[in-house]
Amino acid sequence: STSSLSALRTILHTEHSKFGKDIPFTYAPFMPILGKGIVTSSGKAWRTKRTRVSKIFRIDLLDKVPDITLRAVDRLFKKVDENAKANLPSDFNALFRQVTLEVISELLLSIDHKETEEYFAKIYLPLMDECNARVWDPSRPYWLFWGGWWTFRSNVGRLDSYVEGIITARLRKRATPEYEDEDGLDSLLSSFGRAGVDIPVKELRDEIKTYILAGHETSAAMLSWCTSEVCRNGKVMAKLRAEGKGLWSGGAAGAVPNRVEDLSKLTYAEQC
Repeated sequence: STSSLSALRTILHTEHSKFGKDIPFTYAPFMPILGKGIVTSSGKAWRTKRTRVSKIFRIDLLDKVPDITLRAVDRLFKKVDENAKANLPSDFNALFRQVTLEVISELLLSIDHKETEEYFAKIYLPLMDECNARVWDPSRPYWLFWGGWWTFRSNVGRLDSYVEGIITARLRKRATPEYEDEDGLDSLLSSFGRAGVDIPVKELRDEIKTYILAGHETSAAMLSWCTSEVCRNGKVMAKLRAEGKGLWSGGAAGAVPNRVEDLSKLTYAEQC
């Protein structure tokens, strides 16, 4: 590891091709999720996948994020309100993980929040919990006589089958002449070019799982940390509330600021 800015610049920018990824150790706990996706690729394969990513997360797709997020946040606070009425605590870390999973699942795969909560999350979130636990205890992958080991392995297979099923179903839909692209998966499939090209379903499966991990777990961790810090600082909390109220009350009656241009006005919140 290094804390030198010049060394980091060399590693990540000027001479990055000379430095490999520590797949056997650093990435090992998350390989069941990452597979052969962009994060674990290198060289020509990485450059090809990086080009595809730039086509997937285009502006018109990212413009959907504010609206999807606001709907997910509304559902989050309904749960918080229900807990408050029942005099129960709210685990915001768990709630943020659920919300970010709902957002990235809808953006990439058009999975609605009910399917995410009732099926997808029940497979994926326990997998992530075990992957995180393996970071702190590298011996866990070898606990063959522990029931959780078999549950983990089963969930990996279920997740793979689930994502592969979504991809193959989408390929059938895209074969119809009237079909129009609607989400990140469509953009990924379109990046392979003309119709009729053999699509590597398992490779795409790993890419989708990688995008979900990158867009979900990191965002939830950031939100949990930021919320904790804001709650410790009353002045920061007051400024955030004032900025939010100003945005929500500044438009037409009943209008929801759900566009990228609207949310870009939250300059103080962005600094947090």
